[in-house]
Amino acid sequence: IRPKRQRRIAANAPAMEASPRSRLIAAARSLGAIHVGGMAISFAVGVRRRQSVSSVRALVGTKKGAFVLTSDGRRKNWTVEGPHFAGWEVHHVKGSPANPDRLYAAQSGGWFGQLIQRSEDGGKSWEPTGNDFAYQSETGDHLWYDGTPRPWEFKKVWHLEPSLTDPDTVYAGVEDAAFYKSTDAGATWEE
Repeated sequence: IRPKRQRRIAANAPAMEASPRSRLIAAARSLGAIHVGGMAISFAVGVRRRQSVSSVRALVGTKKGAFVLTSDGRRKNWTVEGPHFAGWEVHHVKGSPANPDRLYAAQSGGWFGQLIQRSEDGGKSWEPTGNDFAYQSETGDHLWYDGTPRPWEFKKVWHLEPSLTDPDTVYAGVEDAAFYKSTDAGATWEE
C-alpha cells in the first residue's frame, strides 16, 4: 500500500474504543500528572501476574504527591490511592521487581529537603529510610551557567532503581551528578 492510501484509510476509519494505554494516560492526567505543556515528574507501570489473573499498577510521582493506580488485566477501570506525601514534590516512585510489595519514593520539599520513603505493603503505609547522601570523596568544582566555578553539592534524588533480583538493593541517581547504591533496602547509601 502506498503511503497516501494508508493516510486515507486511517482518516476514514471508524472511531475505536479507547485503548488501555489511553485510559491510563487519562487517569494520570486527571491527577495533574500529565497535562498540556508538561509531563509527570515520574510515571512507572508494572504488570503483576498471580496465577492466571494479571493486574497493572502505575506509580505516579507529581508536584502534588505520589499516587498508586491499579487495575485488573483488562485495564478498563482504575482505582487511585493517594495522594501520598500531599504537598511534597515526588520525583520518582518505583517498585522492586524482586519484591512487588516494596516501593520506594524520592520526595523533596523546599523547607524539609530530600527524603526517601519505603513501603513494604504496596503503598498502603510508608516509612522514611536512610537519607545520608554525602559525597565520599573530594568533589572539585564545575562551571556554573554563568561560567563561574562552583563546588558540586547534593540537591535531590531524581531516580530510584531497585535491583531486578535482590529485593534489598536499590540505586539512586542524584543532582548534582552522582550515583549511589544501597544493599540494605535504603537504610544506608554508598557513592
